[in-house]
Amino acid sequence: MKLKMSKSSYMSLAAGAFLVVAAGLGVGYRELSHRQELSAQELSETQKRLTTFASGKLATQMADLKDQLARTNSQMVAVKQKLTRTLESIGNSDEIYRIAKQTGVQVNQLTSKGIESQKLGATSFQILPLTVEVSGEVSNMVDFVLELNKLSAGLIRSVDMDIPQKIARPGEQPGPSERPSTIVELTLYSYYNGEVK
Repeated sequence: MKLKMSKSSYMSLAAGAFLVVAAGLGVGYRELSHRQELSAQELSETQKRLTTFASGKLATQMADLKDQLARTNSQMVAVKQKLTRTLESIGNSDEIYRIAKQTGVQVNQLTSKGIESQKLGATSFQILPLTVEVSGEVSNMVDFVLELNKLSAGLIRSVDMDIPQKIARPGEQPGPSERPSTIVELTLYSYYNGEVK
C-alpha cells in the first residue's frame, strides 16, 4: 500500500519539517545566547573580584615592604653613625691597652699594615687590620678576647692561644717559654662618604 501524495502535500510536509527544525534552532540559539550572556556576566564579576582582591593584597604587600625598607634604612643610618668616626680618631691603641689593663693581660706587641679602603656594594669603608699579641693568665686572655669582641666597629678574624706544657708556679717568675700568650687578628671598620681609593 502506497500512499500517494500530491505536490502540495509534499510542500506542506516540507514546510512543516522546516518550521520544526527552524523552531528547534531558534530555541537552541536563544539558550546558547542566554548561557553566553551569563558566562560574560560571571567573567566580569570574577575579574572585578580578582582585581579588588589582587590590588588589596598588593597594596598590603607594598605597605609591608615600605615599612621594612624604612626599618632597614634607619638601621643602616644607625650603623653608619657608629662607624662614621675615622679610624685615626677611634684611638685604637688606647682602647686596646685599656682593655688589656682592665682584663689583667700584658700587650707584648700591637702591629698593623695600615689603613686600607674597601667597598661593599655601594658603601665605602676604611679598614684597619690589627695584630695584637698579649700574655697573662689563660682566663684573663679569654676575658681580653671577649672584651675585644664587644668593639662596635671591630671584627675578630682569628685567635691563636699558646699554652705551654710547663707553666710557672705562683710566686715564680715565668720564663718566656712558660708564659701563656695569645695572638688576635682583628679588623676595625669605619664608614666614610667617599670613593674607595
